[in-house]
Amino acid sequence: MDAGVPLISPVAGVAMGLLVDPTAVADKESLILTDILGFEDALGMMDFKVAGNASGVTSIQLDIKNRGLSIGAVEKTLYRAREARERIIGKMTSSLGSARGELAKWAPKIVSVKIPPGAIGKLIGPGGKTIRGIIEEFGLESCDVNEGGMVKVMAIDMDAAKKAKKRIEELVSEDEKGPFVKEVYKGPLPKVGEVFRQCKILWTEAYGVFVEVKPGLKALCHISELDVRRVEKISDKFKPGDLIDVKVIDINEKNQLRLSRRVLLPKPEPAAASAKPSGKRTPHRTSPAVSADNSEKS
Repeated sequence: MDAGVPLISPVAGVAMGLLVDPTAVADKESLILTDILGFEDALGMMDFKVAGNASGVTSIQLDIKNRGLSIGAVEKTLYRAREARERIIGKMTSSLGSARGELAKWAPKIVSVKIPPGAIGKLIGPGGKTIRGIIEEFGLESCDVNEGGMVKVMAIDMDAAKKAKKRIEELVSEDEKGPFVKEVYKGPLPKVGEVFRQCKILWTEAYGVFVEVKPGLKALCHISELDVRRVEKISDKFKPGDLIDVKVIDINEKNQLRLSRRVLLPKPEPAAASAKPSGKRTPHRTSPAVSADNSEKS
């Protein structure tokens, strides 16, 4: 309520205890304890938790160690619990009688989106990579999806939650089988050779990264066009939200752009040539040299 969550009413709970012979069945004359500190559980024969609001009981939980409870004992316990609960609720409402009109700045916000169950794997990605990338990019508290395709996005910032929802809708609609309408780019297509600076990476795949060249215009930069050196694993060097420069190197018959980051990078320095043998062989002797003056004499 303090965070602005619109609860119908405050709810309070109390734990009720019992002192009775362990071999006896408790009745309405038995000693009932009203305690929220836990003593009734450790020292008594009963732990009877009762929660509710001013209108009635919302939940109960009961453990006993003695032989049982009579209806009279149960009625007495519930009556005592109501008295305690109403007193606690009175203290709560005297401090804050209703939920605040606006959500607190730091209260988590939740937005939901329904995707086709067949697209759940695409949202999660291999080993959870895609959904983790969305959580990290938008700073979400969590992003959960159930078997029916209901996705719940939780974030402190509502704008971030809405942007994450839009990203999920775009991701699902990429295969043109989802229920969402993709943002259609209606502007002029770039020309081959045109360079675009500081383009955001929308999401990554094992084969490349998808880049937003212009609002609504997305294109793939293949893994082979990302760097002058071989990229073994995209997630080691690139993540959603990163800004990169790209150049249009081709446009196919479907007006799909082919991008390259590699062509805009300086070429690597050639490796220093390794020393090669001269080809001359040093004479190898297996015995001391013999001079002409020391030739063998007969």
